[in-house]
Amino acid sequence: MSFSKRNKLIKICLQVETMSEQLRIDIFNLFYPIIEGFVSFRDYKFSFNNKIIAQSLFVEFFHQRLSSFPHPMGYCEVIEKLYYELLWNEVYDFIEFFIKKMISPKKEIIMNKLNQVLESNQSSYRILNDIVQPIINEVEIKNIENATSIESDKVHNHLIKAQQLYSNKLNPDYENSCLESSKAIESFLRDIFKNKEILSKNVKRLQINKLINQHILRIIEILSHFRGDELAHAKKAEQKDLTLQDALFVHVTSCSFINYLKQILIKLKLIILL
Repeated sequence: MSFSKRNKLIKICLQVETMSEQLRIDIFNLFYPIIEGFVSFRDYKFSFNNKIIAQSLFVEFFHQRLSSFPHPMGYCEVIEKLYYELLWNEVYDFIEFFIKKMISPKKEIIMNKLNQVLESNQSSYRILNDIVQPIINEVEIKNIENATSIESDKVHNHLIKAQQLYSNKLNPDYENSCLESSKAIESFLRDIFKNKEILSKNVKRLQINKLINQHILRIIEILSHFRGDELAHAKKAEQKDLTLQDALFVHVTSCSFINYLKQILIKLKLIILL
């Protein structure tokens, strides 16, 4: 933290639905060397793979005509101009689009640097699972990462979908985010019991086992109401005024429960999803 910030000589405001010019510049400065690297300055041409990515950014993200695709020598200048015309939320869209095109280990390096930039500029967002999402603490981030890394496609997909729904900056869907989080627990329990029972019924099965904390199971039983039992979609009429904080709580709690139950089952030597 700088001298000015430590001594409160400048006002520090969390950037929620806005983006300072400094943050916008810092983000682009991280991506600029990668964009510049699309072009070989030895012969001023795109390599085959780099041209595909360069065209994808120009056409798919910025929605420009392919016929106006710039010459390699002018490509960086054109992209930079288009970038600085983006709205604050579109800059976060740019981040998501770009990092999904990247591969490890460069992706992880850029994501770490981006999170440092977001934090230092007081952004209210961080990058997790290739998604720009509202701030949560490091412990909660770890819980989400552990739960989404589980080797069950259904559990993973429900958790990622929940994250996408509450992280949508223009049109968030908190109701169905809560639904997806609860469906992740449901899928996890179905894999354990090898059945297709609804969440609440499988929670009751767990309650028979006294080795699992009954108070925690009662919390999950309450969360099962978001599942709506046999309903395929969230019952919006019964779930009015859900907020981002509600969706974050349900999501983090669902991830924490999956991690908790996984550790319990490992101790009981019953785990099937490692």
